[in-house]
Amino acid sequence: MAGPTVDAVDLDITDALQIDPRVPWTVIGELVERSEVSVSRRWRSLNEKGLAWTGIALHPAASQGAFIEMGCWSDKFQPLIDQLVEHPDVITVGSTTGDFNLYCIVIGVSLEGVLNRIDQGLPELRLCERVRINLFHQIAGGVDWRQGIIDVESWRRKGGSRSIAVKELQRVRNSASESPVAPSVRFRRLFLELGADARRPLKEVAQALETTAPVVKRMISRLVDERQIVFRCDIARPVFDFPIAMVLSLKTAPEHAEQLAFRIGAWKETRFCASVASTANLIVVAGLRDLIDGDNFMSKLTDLEHPVDVVQRAINTHTFKIYGRLLDDTGKSLHHISVDPWAAEYLSTPGLLNV
Repeated sequence: MAGPTVDAVDLDITDALQIDPRVPWTVIGELVERSEVSVSRRWRSLNEKGLAWTGIALHPAASQGAFIEMGCWSDKFQPLIDQLVEHPDVITVGSTTGDFNLYCIVIGVSLEGVLNRIDQGLPELRLCERVRINLFHQIAGGVDWRQGIIDVESWRRKGGSRSIAVKELQRVRNSASESPVAPSVRFRRLFLELGADARRPLKEVAQALETTAPVVKRMISRLVDERQIVFRCDIARPVFDFPIAMVLSLKTAPEHAEQLAFRIGAWKETRFCASVASTANLIVVAGLRDLIDGDNFMSKLTDLEHPVDVVQRAINTHTFKIYGRLLDDTGKSLHHISVDPWAAEYLSTPGLLNV
């Protein structure tokens, strides 16, 4: 039996939503040359089938965490995965080829919280035969990745009514500050309310927060401007012709690691990139259409202004969870576990749970 499929219009709609997941349907319709009703109906179908979804994320520059590599070749492998995916701050879990056959990404709002989680809050790591922990203080790219189908610059150059749409789509990428404000627990409830659906009506969110829609709208605008949050749209990647991913551990001179992380993080293939406190000081996850894509990505690494050594190269054989979404074998969303970057803080301050 053939699996789910998508067409060119679906690709355009999801790519437009990856530019700004909360943009009005009228703007999306203008960009993809379809009616507001048509794009809304298409999106509802994609979402109900688990083929595409939206949500909220900590701004990459405000995300601290750990990329944890694990080796588990016993019958404890599946129980390990089952336990890892349930943690609200373990945002991504995948299996790979190579010396480590599993990895996960933990995020938090403080280094202390992340260390508490690793030391006290992930007992299932004891099921592993090998563990390597790579700490990062920010994510350099990939959180709000795009397929790159719609050329925003060309739309801007065309002018006319479409320039209004482009202006609205680009607003979310502009920031009023040079560096992010430290994420505050005060907006945790808002973060959780928008975790499963970035397009959730403001009125609904306001009711859940016991406030008004204008207050919620102002709160969201401030958090975006202060670079505390981003909205993201993701897809069932194999269905959208990204069936595999490559996980790379790279080594470069320490003084160049941050610069190269942001350079690689901006590439369209990048799904995660961070400079980390390890001997291999760059971790990259790249989304690929095929293994030839992987060779092309490796070639791009050789063209960087500073040399990098490939310490480890592995293929992601299965992704079990992506930023809170549990996935099936085809990459479709099965269930959502609300991402909670403050979860680790509860280990030292249990009262935060009720904030």
